[in-house]
Amino acid sequence: MQDFSHQLYSVFLNTFSTNKSLQQVSEQQLTQWKSNEGFPSSILQLILTSQQSNAVEALHIQQAGAIYLKNLVNKHWNPKRRSLIEEAEEEEEQQQDGVVFEMALSDKNYLKTNILQALVQSKHVIQNQLCDVLRVMVYNDYPVSWNNLVDDILQLLQSNDISKVYGALLALDQLLKSYKFAFGEQYKMVVDDVVTRTSDVILNLFKYLLSQNTDEFAFMRKLACKVIWAGFYLGIPQYYSLEILNNSQFSRFDQLMQLLIDSFKMDVPQGNNFENQGNPHWKVKKWIGHFIYRLIAQFNTIDAKEPTEEERKLAKYFLQKWAIPFLEVMVSVVQLNLKNIFVPPRIITLALRVLDGCTSEPNIYNIAIKPKLKDIITNILFPYICFNQYDKETWENDPQEFLRIGYEMIEDLWNTRITAMGSLFNLIAERRKDVFPVYLAYVTEVLTNYQNGTNVNPSLKDGVLYSIGNLASIFVKSNMTKDKIEDLLTMFVFPEFTNNQYPYLRARACWLLGIFSLINWKNENTPIEGLKLILNCLQDKDIPVKIQAGLALSCLLHTDIAMQQVRPILPQLLEIYMNILNEMEHSTVVESIEKLIDAFAEDIEPYAISICSRMISTFIRLQEEEEDADLDHVEEETLMENCILTVLTLMRAFTSKPSIYRQLEPILLPFIAKVLESPEVGYDFIEYVMEMLTFLTYHCEGKISENCWKMLPIVYEAFKGWASDYIGYLVPPMDNYISVNTDVFLQNQDHVTMVYELCKVHLGADAQTCEKEAQGACKILSVMLQRCKGRIDNEVPKYLEMALEQLKLAETPAFTVLLFDLFADAICYNIDITLNYIESKQATFSVFGKWSNAFTLMHRIFDKKLTVLAFSTIIGYPNFANLPSPIQGNITHLVGSCVKLLIDIHQQRKVEEENKLKAEQERKELLENYYDSEEEEYNREDNNGGSATLSTLKKNPQLLKLAESLTNTSYDNQANDEEIDDTETIETVYDSIDENVYFGQSIISFSNRYQSQFQQIISQLGDEEKLALQQLMNSANQQ
Repeated sequence: MQDFSHQLYSVFLNTFSTNKSLQQVSEQQLTQWKSNEGFPSSILQLILTSQQSNAVEALHIQQAGAIYLKNLVNKHWNPKRRSLIEEAEEEEEQQQDGVVFEMALSDKNYLKTNILQALVQSKHVIQNQLCDVLRVMVYNDYPVSWNNLVDDILQLLQSNDISKVYGALLALDQLLKSYKFAFGEQYKMVVDDVVTRTSDVILNLFKYLLSQNTDEFAFMRKLACKVIWAGFYLGIPQYYSLEILNNSQFSRFDQLMQLLIDSFKMDVPQGNNFENQGNPHWKVKKWIGHFIYRLIAQFNTIDAKEPTEEERKLAKYFLQKWAIPFLEVMVSVVQLNLKNIFVPPRIITLALRVLDGCTSEPNIYNIAIKPKLKDIITNILFPYICFNQYDKETWENDPQEFLRIGYEMIEDLWNTRITAMGSLFNLIAERRKDVFPVYLAYVTEVLTNYQNGTNVNPSLKDGVLYSIGNLASIFVKSNMTKDKIEDLLTMFVFPEFTNNQYPYLRARACWLLGIFSLINWKNENTPIEGLKLILNCLQDKDIPVKIQAGLALSCLLHTDIAMQQVRPILPQLLEIYMNILNEMEHSTVVESIEKLIDAFAEDIEPYAISICSRMISTFIRLQEEEEDADLDHVEEETLMENCILTVLTLMRAFTSKPSIYRQLEPILLPFIAKVLESPEVGYDFIEYVMEMLTFLTYHCEGKISENCWKMLPIVYEAFKGWASDYIGYLVPPMDNYISVNTDVFLQNQDHVTMVYELCKVHLGADAQTCEKEAQGACKILSVMLQRCKGRIDNEVPKYLEMALEQLKLAETPAFTVLLFDLFADAICYNIDITLNYIESKQATFSVFGKWSNAFTLMHRIFDKKLTVLAFSTIIGYPNFANLPSPIQGNITHLVGSCVKLLIDIHQQRKVEEENKLKAEQERKELLENYYDSEEEEYNREDNNGGSATLSTLKKNPQLLKLAESLTNTSYDNQANDEEIDDTETIETVYDSIDENVYFGQSIISFSNRYQSQFQQIISQLGDEEKLALQQLMNSANQQ
């Protein structure tokens, strides 16, 4: 094994050189060495030996070596067992350097022998990189090829040397963390073994670490907490569960809980680092909070997952003995923060989540929460909900960010306002009978005192209005509030529209009116007055007020009165929206414009070009700006998406006025081309631009424009290259190109070739795409066969060749059915070419045998109908006697199949119609019964402690149906390879054909020419088939 250690020091040092050529030579040298045996060992040896020097240069060498070793181990320890990201990197490396090598066994053994020593001796910055190295080694080799790892860690843990103990805790954390998402009994056994062997030592160590409140000990307490957390991730470790199961004892668990609660109670030492979230003392509290919240959440829902006996016992024990003490100590930290003592926001949010978890457990709620409801609402939750100094600074300096966090209960894990509002919502939703009256009394007092001047606290009023808006679903349902909402708005909200002193209250008033815009107004003048106030706010000097006014206006547009008020000022209103967009390009502004277009589709035509132009120019500018200090990345993407959605809303509004689309072409076609030529943009927006192209090529007054035809080569290049996986989005526009102006399409042979080449990527013999993507290729070829009948004879054998090849490999039902649709289209196109080609490949028996077996896979009426049309074409073919002999010999099967399929189609249509009516009725019932009465809810709270459990769903069929309907999304349907992706419905040449008549005429034609064969067919049919056949023939005769 070659030793590189003497050369590596200077080579790594040169990678930091300002001399580019020297740096490049060093990097090339490392690349040449990396596959050599001994090279990884030499890097680790260098890291160990260079630690003897205190020079800054030595630390740089260690850091460079550790990073290089991490990447080397990550890619080459076991190239066959990689993550998806690593596989992508591997593919790129294979293209550059050939086959990815595997690290030599001697190097692996050296690293396993010395990695713990390196962890112990290294500084923190190096330890972070070495932890990643250890993680990969554990992932691949533990426990099978590295069974002494835990023994080595235990030896270090029991040392008196603090650095060894710290290194051991790091290693143990990485070991357990490697199994965090490795669900399965075999992995749980590995974790149980590690926890059982190490827990006595860890608990004793933790007890010792409580003896000193230094930063050094806090760092190790944090690591010990992470180790404990990781040990519980796959369930209760055997170290604790066996004691419970065998002896009904909880001494080990009690010891752990007491250590954690004592650790959480320890003060954070005052000093320069006190208000630093990275302070290790705060980190200890954070990890304890994570662990306790997980236990509460897990044990509260224990019955939903068929728990073991020990799990049930421990859950009950924890909730009875330890949940309240942990709740109290965590809430005490929140109370510290409310005295203006710094506490990291993450710890505040964890404490509030623990409060959430305890709310649904009846005993904890009754003992620790119910007696303190008013205090919890007014003194713990509301201080975080109210407008504060940070909000004021954000309003003034970053209104974009204020709009993001100031209104909705968005998914922001560590935002204290959003978490506090979520806690208040959950508290009221879970315990409405107790909590809602207390909450209402408080907010009524605040609003009344504000109005009469007793206590004018604008910040608190903002918090109250914010809470009311987020509790709107409860306000509109409760008998205590649902009839008082209008009075609340007129008395306490409308006055804030003209509050010149506090602009955030003007914005809040707009927001709240928008939320309650759908209530049943007692006074028809109230929404009109509100609308006028909103219109005034659209020209407010503060941007957040304008934006909230725009959103509120779009919410009010559902009423006829609002439409009448807005229609005369529509031009001015659009101008105002565009001006707001000039001031701040925020997604909600574009969303408001989109809703305005949707509401005034008939009136918006004169402004279509300018709106479309503005949306597209905004999109392009945002896309071209790689970094914009004023926009966060998520908001930028949302705004870009909303711009496109607004254009699509605009296009949907003018389907009855096709002339508008021609006017939009100069704006949209260059944009579509730009997206198709830019993969980094196209990946996110190709679906939308293909929908635009579909509109432009369909609503074209029967003639696709020359400019749209010029787009086709650009479309081809994109879908032949980077967009090939998205061919499903190409089906609708390509169908238009082929179907709308078939003559023009076929005049250019390149168009026909393009179709073949595009589909070959997915259906050719060397195709490597998945069957889900290949569905789009099948559909496009079907369109060609349907629309170009008699004009692409030379293409048919090529299509059939691909179909035959894929039929051998097809695995999913959806793809299999679409292949037979393609065969059916080919038969309907030209029966001679199709059947003779299949016979020339000696595939007739195979194709038709598999076709018959695929009938059970055909869930759509269309697929069954198409098969009937194809088989009927064969049956009624005038030159039936000249068809391949396997076809002639199976005529009885073809006829019988058609009859059975037609019976299925008839029954399926009947069932679908019944289901449609039934679904509509069920939907009405669900909507009518979506909310229970308050009395029913109170009873449920008393009986179930307010928890919506799995058993609740099982007992309530309406809730279960609602849950199923909510989870059965179109996305889920698209992702299922068992079903054909039919998100875009296209017109076919068969839509006007009655399959019953078509088959009846074919069988009549056959019976007239081949009477003896026909009688033989009749004799082999069952009674039901005979009756159906006679009815079909009679119906065809009448036609």
